[in-house]
Parts: sequence; C-alpha cells; structure tokens
Amino acid sequence: MTRQEIFARISQLIAAAMPGSDPGSLKETTDLYDLGLDSTTAVGLMLEIEDQFGLTFPDSLITDTTFQTPGALSTAVETILAS
Repeated sequence: MTRQEIFARISQLIAAAMPGSDPGSLKETTDLYDLGLDSTTAVGLMLEIEDQFGLTFPDSLITDTTFQTPGALSTAVETILAS
C-alpha cells in the first residue's frame, strides 16, 4: 500500500470520526487538535484505523504527536505495517 493510499484512507476515517471535517481538504500538516480532536475522538479514531488496516498501535505510538496531523498518523501506520 502506498503512502498516498494510506493517507487517503486515514483522511476518510478522520472525516468519519470528526463530523464537519472534509477528507478532501485535509493536508498532511492539518492540525487535528485545531479541528477539535480530543482524547475520546482520538481513541475512537485509533480503533477505526486498527480495524481498517488490520494492525495494533504499539504503546510507543499512542501519543499526542502521532494524532497531531494526518501525516503523522500516516507515518505511524506505515511504520507499523513495515514492522
């Protein structure tokens, strides 16, 4: 799976988890906390990503920084898939 495909899927999941966000307008550097991401939404988003990609986030990647931007989430998924 390419980085672009991962980013597109994550953008869709972000839009589903955060009503009012448009997956087409999300950029790699969009600050999700500025869009209203909170801890409850982040956990739900993480669970959806795990389900959609068939992976489990290691504790080391469950950080504010990982969930800061769509790009950071894409990098985390790439890292997990590559391991």
